[in-house]
Amino acid sequence: MEAVRERELEIHRSMRRRGRRFMGLRKLARQRWSCVAKSVEERFTVAPKHAASSKGRVRVEIARDREWERQYAEARALLLAGKPAVFPAGTYWLRRFAGVSVAGQAP
Repeated sequence: MEAVRERELEIHRSMRRRGRRFMGLRKLARQRWSCVAKSVEERFTVAPKHAASSKGRVRVEIARDREWERQYAEARALLLAGKPAVFPAGTYWLRRFAGVSVAGQAP
């Protein structure tokens, strides 16, 4: 316990030198549960869209997505032109709420 307390004090001194403050147990206990943190941390950064164990598999996923997007764009162009269109599988919202035709699920 002494070693832990000494390490805590070392961190407190380090933070004080950098112009930062350390919230102790009493202040933490008095803090309201609904308070928002005052520090702004970087969040919601760009996350990779594709992940796989090899670059080859990532390329296959990217090619599959590009093909799906191409099919979707063609179907949307037909729909906007007033012609019958069949959207690729995975177009749930349009099928459910806009009543468009959607191709069967891919194997």
